[in-house]
Amino acid sequence: MWSIRWANDQITLRQAVELLGLGEEVLRPPVYPPCPFAGEEEPAALFRAVLVFAGENPVAAVGLQRLSRGRGVLYLPLQSPWTELPPMAADGLAEALRPLLLEEVCCLWQVLLDDQQAHCWGKWLGQLGFRSLATVQYWRCMAGNFPEAKPIGPGDIVAASTLPPGQLAALVERTYEGSRDFPELAGLDTAAEALASYWRTGQGGDEHWYVGLAPDGTPTGTILLSQSEPSSGTAWELCYLGVVPRFRRCGWGRYLLRLAQWQARRHAVREILLGVDQRNQPAARLYEETGFTPFQQRALFCRLPQRAEPSGR
Repeated sequence: MWSIRWANDQITLRQAVELLGLGEEVLRPPVYPPCPFAGEEEPAALFRAVLVFAGENPVAAVGLQRLSRGRGVLYLPLQSPWTELPPMAADGLAEALRPLLLEEVCCLWQVLLDDQQAHCWGKWLGQLGFRSLATVQYWRCMAGNFPEAKPIGPGDIVAASTLPPGQLAALVERTYEGSRDFPELAGLDTAAEALASYWRTGQGGDEHWYVGLAPDGTPTGTILLSQSEPSSGTAWELCYLGVVPRFRRCGWGRYLLRLAQWQARRHAVREILLGVDQRNQPAARLYEETGFTPFQQRALFCRLPQRAEPSGR
């Protein structure tokens, strides 16, 4: 009843993109300007996809793409023709994709799923070595909650570009200590690698990256934002907020966040979006107190790099 075929021409690739709810830009890996936080980078791999056919009609697809050294993303349909994946289709898809995943054993593969997708695809993902790590809670803050005047706090902020790349990476590394966001992924990226990823998220730039400074000039933490709608600039994504341990519980997290909101107002931004580990309740309280509201949840499934798997697996 079901047949499995690789998307190997423009027609089937576009069919896969449509079934996955993606834009056709996924077929053209982005080219970024040189990143100050990374050496020579591997280019993003081409988008690959497998289609499930009922007769001659494509009814579902699975896509994957390695975005950078050590990172890859799996794409699953936003809407599926099944509530549960039929065993024949599940086996065929797993057989097709497993060799590609095994070629990238040092790559962290990730996929975010809503409840319906997780119910349909969760067991199948387990067959491929994925496991559910956490729930990502998404929050948004609309412009009406941005402060009109520059907030007053324990210090000031400066553009992150005023710090040499190595110093900024060292600052971010210090903010990782005791982090409650996705501890299962701790140590997979250096701070420089994470900054390179955020740089790519921002379409190749750090225009809206800020560093907090204590009155004596000591860096206290950082907040990194990017345009989530690059063509219009009307929405920002909060990529990272971190405070050095010695400056925590001193109001720096709130201050950095309010200053970022004030900067957003100055740039006529409509909203700020972010995602956080649902288990990170201190962060959730901070976002709620500064005008953010939760609006969506996704389950994070990951296939960890071979080197990160516990011994005995």
